[in-house]
Amino acid sequence: MATTGITNGSLVTLYKKVAGTPDTLTAFANGTGSNFNIDIDQIEVSNKDSGAGSEFIPGKYNWTLDFEGFYEDDASVGSGKESAKDILTMAIAKDKFTAQLASSVSGDIELEGDVYISNFSLGAPYNDGMTFTCTLQGTGVITLGTV
Repeated sequence: MATTGITNGSLVTLYKKVAGTPDTLTAFANGTGSNFNIDIDQIEVSNKDSGAGSEFIPGKYNWTLDFEGFYEDDASVGSGKESAKDILTMAIAKDKFTAQLASSVSGDIELEGDVYISNFSLGAPYNDGMTFTCTLQGTGVITLGTV
């Protein structure tokens, strides 16, 4: 049953999806936050009848998924999760893959689409945990569904 009220962000995870029978989902390791962003181009269609106000219609959209987490060495992450090194390797190889942002609760939101990694960053602050962030640039349409 879908979550009622405000959804706890801890229930939402970013996955790499590999098609198969059944599909395989591998979570991005040690996540502390994820964001979905969509930008819809606005096409101006103002004309002589528009008066003083501009008029627009929606055009194409582009979307991204942002991820942030703590860095952990590849060997200690273990199988079944995408480590920071795995993600950086996909970025350098310019791999295209299917990403899924989903809740662990049946009936909750699920976003899925093909992506490339457009940004990867490592942070090593003094006296704090090492972190990494990445941006997944959607290519094509995003699918909105339920878990």
